[in-house]
Amino acid sequence: MISRSTTRYALNLCLVFILIVFVCNGLRSIPYRDSSDYHLRNRPIAGAIRGSTPYIESSKPTDGQLCKTSSSLSLWLMPSDKAKREIQREINYYAEEGNGPAFRPHVTVVGGIPCGSEDHIKDVIERLQQGLAGFGEIPTSFHENASNFPDTWNQALVVEMQLTPRFVKLCRKSRQILGMEAETEKAMFPPPVEAPHLSLYYGTSNIPDAMDVPPIPDFEATTLSLWITDPPTLEGVPKWKQLGTIDLL
Repeated sequence: MISRSTTRYALNLCLVFILIVFVCNGLRSIPYRDSSDYHLRNRPIAGAIRGSTPYIESSKPTDGQLCKTSSSLSLWLMPSDKAKREIQREINYYAEEGNGPAFRPHVTVVGGIPCGSEDHIKDVIERLQQGLAGFGEIPTSFHENASNFPDTWNQALVVEMQLTPRFVKLCRKSRQILGMEAETEKAMFPPPVEAPHLSLYYGTSNIPDAMDVPPIPDFEATTLSLWITDPPTLEGVPKWKQLGTIDLL
């Protein structure tokens, strides 16, 4: 006959085994966060609002007129892959907190590019690809402090880029290819910032405090991206689409 003490010992062993299994399963469910993550590694990785994906998905142009307005294309300087992931997490976080739209991290090279038919878009992309081939990488760094411009929805929270002769040359070359030369350097960058910049939040309310924004990582940019930014409104941001890329190398 099995003694009472033996039975109690066996039950205790079973309970210890169950506890070990429970703890191990719980640890396995904790998401791994690499120590090299950006300063936002402890923040939730929020997607775009209304349950959409964190990145705006690209799409190919459709037949016919693509834009409802006459100047709805933008040429963007895109971060390197590592910097893109880090900055995107920042943008997604502010979008989630402020109930604003998420968007791809970028520095605008040329905005307000005339938009027409599919053939017109293809021609624009081909001219940019041919004219900027071999231009070379663009070293990119940013001011330490962010800025708020609450009266301008697409510059509500920005970090200015350090203006360099190489970036100015890229802007001028791109405008020359597009037939959109600017009379002055200042004319290339719209107010109120009037400088190349990276936006972190689009909106007119719940704007994050610029004082709370951590530094933006430097990166070497080697790619431009042409986007259809139509409708050119805050509400239209989720509808913006990538149309093509331009390799600078």
